[in-house]
Amino acid sequence: MSTETEMKLSAVGVTPRQVSEHPEVRKYLRDQHPARHLGNIYFDTPELLLQRELIGLRLRRDGEQWLQTAKTSGAAVGGLHQRGEWEMPVAGEALELERFDAEELAPLFEDKALCKALAPVFRTDFQRTGWVLEFPDGTVVEMVLDLGEIIAGDRRGPITEVELEMKGDGRVARLFALARALAETLPMRVLNA
Repeated sequence: MSTETEMKLSAVGVTPRQVSEHPEVRKYLRDQHPARHLGNIYFDTPELLLQRELIGLRLRRDGEQWLQTAKTSGAAVGGLHQRGEWEMPVAGEALELERFDAEELAPLFEDKALCKALAPVFRTDFQRTGWVLEFPDGTVVEMVLDLGEIIAGDRRGPITEVELEMKGDGRVARLFALARALAETLPMRVLNA
C-alpha cells in the first residue's frame, strides 16, 4: 500500500497549452508527459456497499495495460486528500480481487457474496496530459489535466480537472501554493470531493 497525497481542482475551459505556459509550471518543470487516453470502470454492489465503506474500486485501461486499484477514504482537509491506495496490473478487463494483499481490504474482498455482486457502476473516458514539477527543496509534484467525460447508464457529464499529487517525500504546502498560483490566472478552484 502507498499513501496518496493529492489535491484536485476544477479546470473548466482550461487547455493543456495554458497549463504548460503557466509561469509556475515553466519555472519548476522537470518533465512533461504527452496526452494519453485513459478509460476507467468503477465497481460497486447494487446496494453501494463499497461506497458506504468509503472504498473506491476501479479497473483502468492505459494503452494496452489494465490496472486494478482500490482506494480508501483516508482524510480530506481543505481540499488535500490523503488515503490508502493499492494498485497492480491485471490480465485484462476483469477484477482480480484475490490479489489484494491488504488487511484493510480483507474483510470486504474475502466476502464471496460481496465479490460476486460487484458490477460496473460508471465509467470515465478522458485524455490525460501530465507534468512533473520539482521544487528547489526537493519536493516533486505530478500534475495532470484530465479532459473527458463520466458515463453512468444514459447519463454523461464532463471531466475537466487538474490533479496535483505528491511524489515521494516533500512539503505538502507546495500543493497549496501551486493550486493558489494556478487559480490566480486560470479558471480553477479546489474540489473537495
